Amino acid sequence: MSPRRIDAWRRAAGAASPAVALGGILLATALDPTFSWTTDALSDLGVRAPSALAFNGALIAGGLLGLPYAHLLFERADRAVAVAFGVGSLCLAGVGLFPSGTALHAPVAVGFYLLATVALAGDGVARRDESTGRLTLALAAGHVLSWTTWGAGLWPATGLALPEFVGALIVAAWVWLLGPVPAATPPDATDTNAPVR
Repeated sequence: MSPRRIDAWRRAAGAASPAVALGGILLATALDPTFSWTTDALSDLGVRAPSALAFNGALIAGGLLGLPYAHLLFERADRAVAVAFGVGSLCLAGVGLFPSGTALHAPVAVGFYLLATVALAGDGVARRDESTGRLTLALAAGHVLSWTTWGAGLWPATGLALPEFVGALIVAAWVWLLGPVPAATPPDATDTNAPVR
């Protein structure tokens, strides 16, 4: 397989990663009539019979799909950002592998959101001279602010689901459109010669 096709495959996996995870979350909420966006955590979907398979399966698949994209980032962008995103993707898969109530659930759930913020902040700093880099930095700050305001009781919700979903959307926007290798945009003719930092 040519390097260009390998890159296209890794980019497609990156685009699919948040789509599968977000799609699975929304499907799981539709399958579980007891789910509440204001009082539940998203992980509650992973332990209830109507929604557990869709939720856990989507997070495992979404996390694994993020790994080829992390490899692409490692070759084309800041390597520390790529590592943070790659380990964060493994943590996302871990949320599905270790449902709420198991010993490893909290570490992998916190790890996903923490490493996502680290990846965005690192990329924003590395590309602060670009408009997308500055916007990425703003999204990283917004992610921290969303959790801070939720923790301060300023959200109309006591459950974790809303700030968790906001965080997932922020990561998706970065992967699809704002990151150093936007997964939802076609590569240009010079993409295979992009410098490694």
